[in-house]
Amino acid sequence: MNTILVGFMCIIGLLFTSCSEKCPAGEAGYALIQSYAKKIKETEHWYCDGVGGGFDYDRIRVLGTGFEIDNPEVSVDEARVFFVKALEGFLDEINNDLKARPYLVHYPFTCDDVRFGISFPFNSPLFISDVNVASVTIINGKIYYDSYNKATGKLIDLYEEDYSEALKIVKETQTFSSEHPQSLCFSHP
Repeated sequence: MNTILVGFMCIIGLLFTSCSEKCPAGEAGYALIQSYAKKIKETEHWYCDGVGGGFDYDRIRVLGTGFEIDNPEVSVDEARVFFVKALEGFLDEINNDLKARPYLVHYPFTCDDVRFGISFPFNSPLFISDVNVASVTIINGKIYYDSYNKATGKLIDLYEEDYSEALKIVKETQTFSSEHPQSLCFSHP
């Protein structure tokens, strides 16, 4: 999984530079991501720690963002709720953005069309190695949950699951509106 996380970061760096400054698809994509990041910061106090996208001049191929949540004591079950609700909100934002929609390589965008991650402060004294989640990412429809081993200073695999399964679990256990997932309360589950 460590390789996957490093790969995720490289993808963000490489894919998100394929369009020049005056690229209409890029401008629409970045405006959309910035709008979502601002909304999440205002409502949930999460901090956006990366944005990007894969663009052609007139096509959005992929969009990506990541957030940091200031909570060092998060279990896999809690991280799943944060992640699924936030990703569903992001997808809702993408698919309902009328300025960006004409540039989407296809409609609707799904979890396979985004790069999305959440990290938690694993340097906190409250963080427990091998138990608490340090980061959550999605790659090719699979969610990866990592912890952080303070002794080795490395991320370690904690758990993985298909996004469809995580979405099903969250829908069964949480108040969840597929029409307006971004309006859900993101407070600690």
